Amino acid sequence: MHSKPKAYGPRGAAKQKPVQMRLLAQERREFERLCREQGGSESSIARAIYLAGLPVWLAQRQQQQQQATA
Repeated sequence: MHSKPKAYGPRGAAKQKPVQMRLLAQERREFERLCREQGGSESSIARAIYLAGLPVWLAQRQQQQQQATA
């Protein structure tokens, strides 16, 4: 019986250039705790956090740009 290979990311996710970031020690401990609690891989948890925070970051950036041009 042949099984499907395990998928590590969402379909269509880029595999050629993974994004890396550095965290402070406390941030890393918090991130590892979240990974343990959620039961997901570091990659999947990091992606979920990125997707959740992206709209907030974009809104803040747009607000800063509007203030700069006012």
